[in-house]
Amino acid sequence: MKPRLYAVTLAEVIIAAGMSILIITFTISASIAVTNFSRQALLTRVIDTHTSQGSDAIGKELRDGVSILSSATLAGKTYTTSSSCVVFSAVGYDFSKVNPILGATDTVAFSFASTKSQISRTCSAGTGSRRPVAVESPIVTSTNAKFIYRVAEVIDWLNSTSVTATETLKLVTIPAEQPNCTRNGLSIPCTWQPGSQMLSVQMPPGASMVGIQYKVTPSAASCPQITSVEIQLTRTSSTQLGTFSTLPHITEARLRNKR
Repeated sequence: MKPRLYAVTLAEVIIAAGMSILIITFTISASIAVTNFSRQALLTRVIDTHTSQGSDAIGKELRDGVSILSSATLAGKTYTTSSSCVVFSAVGYDFSKVNPILGATDTVAFSFASTKSQISRTCSAGTGSRRPVAVESPIVTSTNAKFIYRVAEVIDWLNSTSVTATETLKLVTIPAEQPNCTRNGLSIPCTWQPGSQMLSVQMPPGASMVGIQYKVTPSAASCPQITSVEIQLTRTSSTQLGTFSTLPHITEARLRNKR
């Protein structure tokens, strides 16, 4: 009996070649996709780190602040405290001295320019202070930035009666929204009318320590009362698939003499 001879037909060669090409193409495409993903992930981490560092730098200097100013003129330009700009006075310092904290104060402004997509810093140092002077010095690139202002008050109250009483308290300034209240560290309801500087709470018999926190709209009247500033930064970057937005970086800084 003659042995059977096996031969590869042209059709089989074409099919095998086509499958090989598909496998190679898929492998190359997957490799390119992984490379692009890794590159985008690296870019995202870099952007996230830069935004976080910029937010922290602003917060750190705000913690040196002793008062939020409604406005100030620095290097011939007037800066006004708003949702896109914060102006404040900060303690002057010279760490070459035995007592580094000076009596003189510095004036600092952080302002967001949407046209430049960045926050810049301008500073005028007080007499003898070593705080770095700057004029519109870029601090951080940001697609959007917002400054939010808050007031925190603590009121000690003594109800000398034997029953719970409704007490009306006068706040140091007018809240921009419903305040949050605590009594002896526990959250309690409080009654407030928009536009009012008065707030009502229930006081049980005995001593109470009432904490009140609320947002304010910056003005000549409210700025001196502000105790903390929240910085919200958002950075958006383009990708091959459209746009990629990082999560907002939120930093809150309590002023030095308001802690």
